[in-house]
Amino acid sequence: MEQQYSEVEAEKHFENNRLWFRRFQTTRSYRKLTKPERAAAGYITQAFVGLAYKYQLRNPRRYTATSVKEVVLTLFPEKIAATNVFFTSVIPVMRRYFIFLGVQHKISNVDTLIRALDTIKVRQLLDGHRETKNWDAHKRLGMQVLMGY
Repeated sequence: MEQQYSEVEAEKHFENNRLWFRRFQTTRSYRKLTKPERAAAGYITQAFVGLAYKYQLRNPRRYTATSVKEVVLTLFPEKIAATNVFFTSVIPVMRRYFIFLGVQHKISNVDTLIRALDTIKVRQLLDGHRETKNWDAHKRLGMQVLMGY
């Protein structure tokens, strides 16, 4: 049977992530993030979980190097209306968060996911974010409100 998107399943992933993120916030690793990274971290992790499920039907245990790169390099720049500071925070936040999830036994391929993140240059992410032709309609509207574009 082919897997289909489910709002119930999506909400389950979001709820799990909220719980995991609250635990992550108590760690030394979280505290080592910069202030802007910490400010964006909750939204970054929720957005990652949501985009991975909505567009790839993947839960955290099914993340792959390819899926991580697609979410970060394609879906984030296309779908997320945010500032450059937010986008420069994505990789450091997700790197620490994946390590945390690995330690918590929520994902088993943490090394693979970290290597995938490490291949992404912040410049690539920022360039993708700034390329307005790649924005979906919701991001266009969000960027108008957020940044006056």
